Amino acid sequence: MTKERGFPPTVREMAARLGVASTNGVNDVLSALERKRRLTRESKAARSLLLTASGTEAAEQYLRDTATTDVEEGAIP
Repeated sequence: MTKERGFPPTVREMAARLGVASTNGVNDVLSALERKRRLTRESKAARSLLLTASGTEAAEQYLRDTATTDVEEGAIP
């Protein structure tokens, strides 16, 4: 979302995208990512998320790992 719009999503926007009603779960995940030094954020700012270098590497690795390149048996590519 940051690349498309130029700024990160709010916690409420992330909750909506994930299909959860409460923002508490999103905040828990963001706090865990901060502890792992994958992102930084200012506590009072709504759009202050910033991926760290290790967060960017982890995201890129996740995207590589989850990319499906296998063609189903019998499917025409």
